[in-house]
Order: sequence, then structure tokens, then C-alpha cells
Amino acid sequence: MIQPYESRSVLAKTIGDRLRTARKKAGLTQDRLADGDLSRSLISQIEGGIVIPSLKSLRILAAKLRLPPAWFLGSESTALQPTHPASVSEKIKAARIERGLSQRDLAHPHYSRGYVSQIESGSLDPSLECLTVFAARLGKPLHWFLDGLMPLEVEPCRPAPSKIRRGTRYRRSLDEKELALLEAYRQMDEDSKARLLQTAQRLNKAPTS
Repeated sequence: MIQPYESRSVLAKTIGDRLRTARKKAGLTQDRLADGDLSRSLISQIEGGIVIPSLKSLRILAAKLRLPPAWFLGSESTALQPTHPASVSEKIKAARIERGLSQRDLAHPHYSRGYVSQIESGSLDPSLECLTVFAARLGKPLHWFLDGLMPLEVEPCRPAPSKIRRGTRYRRSLDEKELALLEAYRQMDEDSKARLLQTAQRLNKAPTS
């Protein structure tokens, strides 16, 4: 079985290399690709193989570059097919049942049964690292879980005009550092998130000098 951290570097490099290739082919800078929906620093970290994007971020990038999300995970198809395929959660559940595994079997030893249950119910998106573990246990290629999944509905990116009016770009309420922190939080497992929140609450209650 592929262990989660053995395959992490391979997954990060695959996504990063494909994102860079698609961005350059589209004639976009990292700033232009980010354009308010994501941060430039996040895109730089993804392309450098430092960060693995969340499923939501991957679907945003896919929409901007007019590519299916599965392409970034190794699929060779670049066609956007407006179908209604099974969701990621439905595919995980169907493949688990096909293999004769319980939710606890699929979760052990890296995740909790409750975590798998939340994913299969559709109330929680799995991280891409989590999907690498599930793919190995269920005997499926990683991109199979995203095959047919459409990008999120955001405006595709176009190359910037020759003269860019500086200072007029629309800015979101979160700056780049905050977006990077939010993305790092999304990459954590559920236990780490719980510990982080407990620590933040404890620090918030601590007396200040």
C-alpha cells in the first residue's frame, strides 16, 4: 500500500509541473492566474511542489485554465465534458463497497472512521493526500476519483493586456499571507485542526501584559 507521505512529493510535483505547463501555455503570469480568487504565493508554492492544493483550489485553477481537474492528477484527457458523473464521495463509497471494505477498514491506520463517513456523506471534501491513500487501498488510479468532475464556476483567465493599470485590481478581504495560512489549515488532518483550534482558543484567553 502507498503510504501517505511516500507519495506526497510525487503528487506535489505532478500537480506543480502540470499547473506550470498549463499556465505558461495559456500565456498567464502567476499574478494573472491568481486574480483575486487565489493568492500568487499559493500558486508559486503549488508550482514549486511545496504545497498540494485543496480539492476546491484545484477546481478553481481548472476553471481558470479551462481544463478538467483530473488532468492535474495525471489524466491525459483535456476535454471538459458537461455530464453529471458520480461525485468524489460517491466514487469512494462505491469503490469501498466493491472491495468489501468497511469505513473503518478504509480509514485504518491513517484516519478515523468518522472522517471517512463525513467524506462519503458529502459533508467534507477529502484532501488530495487523503485520496492518494484511498486510491492505493481501493486499487484505483488517483485521477479516477476526479474523472468527469467539472471545474468550479469561475471566470476563465485571459492573458493580461500589454499595459496593466496598477492599483486598480480588485482585492479580496484576505491578503496573501492570510490565504496561505487558510490553505495550510485546509491541508491538516482533522486531529491537527482540532489541536490548532484548541491552542488558538487557549491563547485568546491568556492574559496580556
